[in-house]
Amino acid sequence: MSGFLINPYAFSTTRLISILAAESLMSGLLYAVDAGDLASYPGSGTQWIDTSGNGNHFDFVSDPAFSGTAGGLSESEYFVLDGNDYFSLVAGPTFDDGWAKDNGVFTFGTVSYPVSALSVTCGNANASAQDGVLGRIESSSGPFQGYYTTSNTTNAAITSVANTTINTPTLCIFGLDEATNAGRLKVNHSAAESFVTTSTTCTDNTENFSIGAWGNGNQIDAADTRYYMAFAWSRLLSAAEMNAFATALTVRFPNMP
Repeated sequence: MSGFLINPYAFSTTRLISILAAESLMSGLLYAVDAGDLASYPGSGTQWIDTSGNGNHFDFVSDPAFSGTAGGLSESEYFVLDGNDYFSLVAGPTFDDGWAKDNGVFTFGTVSYPVSALSVTCGNANASAQDGVLGRIESSSGPFQGYYTTSNTTNAAITSVANTTINTPTLCIFGLDEATNAGRLKVNHSAAESFVTTSTTCTDNTENFSIGAWGNGNQIDAADTRYYMAFAWSRLLSAAEMNAFATALTVRFPNMP
C-alpha cells in the first residue's frame, strides 16, 4: 500500500497554526498562541501554550479569564483581562533580547479586542526610557504604534495611518529590520504600511516579553481587554505576507474591520 504524507495542520483552517501553515508563514515562526485551540489552551491551566513547537509558552500573571468553549475556534473564545492580568513569556527564551539593537529583526502581533486607550500592548520595554520594543494602541480607536525605545536617545517609533476600532476583534502587527532601517505595521484589513526607520543604539533587553502589558508587567492593559491570539517571527514579514494573513483570518474573525 502506498504511503501518504498527512499535513497535521490541514484539518482546520481556523486554528492559528493551520492558517500560518496554509499561508506559508512558518519560516522564522517563534510562537503562536491561540485561545480557541485546544492544543494552546485546553480550557484550564495557567499557561498559554505555544503551538509552534518552540516551547515559547506564556505564563498567566494574576488570573486572565478564559471565555467561550475550549477548542471552539471562533470569535467567542478569548482571554479577558481585569486590569491586573497579563501574559509573560516563560523563563529561558532570549529571542527578543536584541530586538531593539542595531541588528534587531522581528515581527510580532496580536488579535485582540481593545476597549480603550492603551488597552492593547505587547513588548519587552519596561519604561519609555529603556531599551526594548513595544506595540500599542495610543488612543481609543486611534492608530497603532511600534516603538523601539532606547535609554540614551528619544523614543523611536512608527505610527500607522490606519486607525484601530474599539470593541471589535482587531489585528495589530509590528515588524522591524534595524539593519536595513525598514519597519512595517498592519492594522486589520487596511493595507500593510511600510516605513523607513531611524537607527538607534541599544543594548540587549532582558525584561520578559509580555502580552497585555509592557515588559515585566509595567503599564498593564485596561480591564475588559480581550486576547484571541498572538504570534511572532524572527524576520520582518513582507507587506504581502501581512495582507494575506489578515485575509486568511477572516474565516475566524468575520467582524474584524
